[in-house]
Formats: sequence, C-alpha cells, structure tokens
Amino acid sequence: MNQVDPKALQLHSFGRSEIGPVRRDNQDSGFFSSKSAFIADGVGGCSAGDVASSTICSLMAEYTNALEKINMRTLRAALTKANRELSEIAFKNPDYRGMATTFSGLFYNGTALFAVHIGDSRIYRLRGERLEQITRDDTWVQMLIEQGMLTEEEIATHPMRNMLLHSISGAPQDASLAAIAPISCKVGDRWLIATDGLSSYLTY
Repeated sequence: MNQVDPKALQLHSFGRSEIGPVRRDNQDSGFFSSKSAFIADGVGGCSAGDVASSTICSLMAEYTNALEKINMRTLRAALTKANRELSEIAFKNPDYRGMATTFSGLFYNGTALFAVHIGDSRIYRLRGERLEQITRDDTWVQMLIEQGMLTEEEIATHPMRNMLLHSISGAPQDASLAAIAPISCKVGDRWLIATDGLSSYLTY
C-alpha cells in the first residue's frame, strides 16, 4: 500500500442512481463524503431489499464517521455492529425477515485507502488508461470460473449468474465474510463503485 502526503491526496465523491428499464423499484442506496464512498444493493428475490440497503448505508455512515481511526479492525467492527442492528430490525418486523444487501465501499483515513466488499457490487480503479476491477464477486458463477468449470463468456447466459454466496443479511457470520483490505492509491486515480445494474454491461 502506498503511503501518501495527506495534503496531496483527497477523496472527492458523488453518486447517481437510475432505476433502469426493467424494475419498478430501486433497491440501491449509497453514501458519499470526503472520507468514504459506498453503495449497497438490496438482494433480488428477498423481501425488503430496499430497507436492507438503506439501513446498512445509514448505519455505516453513522458508525464510520464516529471512528477515531479508520483501519481494517475498526471497519470490520463497524460492519459487524451494523449487521447486528439489521438483524434486530428484521426480528422486530416480520415483513423484513430474509432481507439482505450487498455492500462495497472505499474509506480514507488521511494516509491510506481501504476497501470493504461483500456481494456482487464492484469497485473499479481507473489509473491512467487502465481500468481494473478491485473486488472479487461473491457469486456462484465466480466460484465456478475460479474452479475452471465456467468461462467468462458463459456468465451472461448462465441460469445462476445472479446467485450470491455472501451478503449482509443479519446472519452472525456475515461481517466476518466481508473482504476488507488496504488498496493502493495515488493522485489522479479515479474510482467507480457500481451495482450489477451497471457492471453487468461494463466491458473493459
């Protein structure tokens, strides 16, 4: 990981969400500031995906903004706390039981940048002319690709292409399964954090 002069590197972020031509509701949520940028996408086929995504984004904004130090340990603790509260909300409201969401984001502590990821939303980095996917999809088809049982070209038509292996749902193990790691950053880097509504169509 590159250490940088905090005066030389700043995080500027903004977000935009489109419902698209297929769905009737938008289950995407996000938060953007000078310290963090993250998104969540309610898991399709589950109840109250919009509640799950908005709840996790709201809680992670609250908990990470209150952190004295941003690092791998404190970020996982914040995600664990948010996941636990999501479980409590679902327990109190039967209509919300089974809700789940993806979560992908960047967190900057002044000298280092960290990625937090679970699900199939993605983080990309554009450095110069090179666009690189930083995160790994927590999906059934990604597992098959890594096992040599499926090719990248076969994903688009695979019947289980949208099946997630991990998400934030309030289950006790969810936060421990999230990938949290420092990532290289330098002045001029551009970042794209996208749900599958965009990344499914993105070629690079």
